[in-house]
Amino acid sequence: MGIEPTETLWEAKLPTSVISVAATPTLSLTVAACVDKRGYAFDQNGCSLWVADLDEEAWSSATTQDGLFSAFGTANKKPAKGTLYIVDHAGGIMCREPLGSPIWSLDFDPSGTLLAAGTWFGQVI
Repeated sequence: MGIEPTETLWEAKLPTSVISVAATPTLSLTVAACVDKRGYAFDQNGCSLWVADLDEEAWSSATTQDGLFSAFGTANKKPAKGTLYIVDHAGGIMCREPLGSPIWSLDFDPSGTLLAAGTWFGQVI
């Protein structure tokens, strides 16, 4: 028997608004992009793994299927700008790339080697 659609596996209460979440297929890692300029990571039981400090509000999140890497996209409206962050499994920032536009969406390919981003200015990168 599977999980019922209304069953809650765990809940984490954050001190801020959550804009985006992403998870591995097995829920071994769940990441949350938040208004407080942070990215949060949780294990399969909802226990905090790490927190990444970002430059602006985090509007988008993604994680690889194996959970080894996560990505966060930030956004600022005035002036319009955004930064792409790639974070390792321990929360260390591996890459920080300003894109010059708020980043609204992110997605890794199934192998975890490619990352796509969608921006405020109509770019798919």
